Amino acid sequence: MSEPLISVVISAYNAEKYLDETLASVRAQTFSNYEIIVVNDGSTDRTAEIAAAHQGVFLLSQSNRGAAAARNAGIRAARGNYVAFLDADDIWLPSKLDKQAGRLLARPLTAWTYADALVFDSATRRTLCRIGESIRLYEGDILRPLLLRSFIPSATPVVKKTVLMEAGLFDEARERRIGEDWNMWLRIAERYPATLIDEPLAMIRVHAASVSRMADPFEAYRSKRSILERAIGRNPRVSSALRLRARANIAASAGLRCLHNAVRRVRPGGGQ
Repeated sequence: MSEPLISVVISAYNAEKYLDETLASVRAQTFSNYEIIVVNDGSTDRTAEIAAAHQGVFLLSQSNRGAAAARNAGIRAARGNYVAFLDADDIWLPSKLDKQAGRLLARPLTAWTYADALVFDSATRRTLCRIGESIRLYEGDILRPLLLRSFIPSATPVVKKTVLMEAGLFDEARERRIGEDWNMWLRIAERYPATLIDEPLAMIRVHAASVSRMADPFEAYRSKRSILERAIGRNPRVSSALRLRARANIAASAGLRCLHNAVRRVRPGGGQ
């Protein structure tokens, strides 16, 4: 059997509600030279059963160790020259891999590429926004803007496997488990320029159980601050002004999340 060009790594934890649709979106790709690796991260529902029912899916199972460890297991098992990441509740548009593979093959020295994405509400299926219209997406040397905010949609990067190995894989430390995608993209951006396909190629699902929505603001702050300080330590040429802005952005984000949570708990009449 010939080696696939791209290995699609899907980390899944209790994803029975969404995994069928996610896998169907991969199967619907107009590009066909790929393999699918689903890493079942200790699910207690039908996640493994659903993945196994899809023909050609390589299923790995492990005890619950978190998304970073699941992605690392998938990367190690990948046979492709490139690895694409997809969360078990997100969706790819049909031309996603085709357009990114075309870009990578046309520019063999390119280490990684990412794209814009749409955000949609799981309950209503309504599109909430296009990420690239809400925040600016960058290409080339993206380290400095990436230090200021995580702007790369998690369902879109396709990265050379050798680059992921060189960057040290995803950080599995619990104290940095929130923002592990940003952590990885920072370490890659320190070494290689990024290529952007400036159109939506994925759909990011927002629902009540989303990790980003459930995360405690203080835990998220500590995790992201740890990621940032490590990145600053690895890049001493980063200006002091940029460091201050990056730290302020993380603090402001945590403050806004606290305010949002407080407002959400307030009930009509002033009660909580």
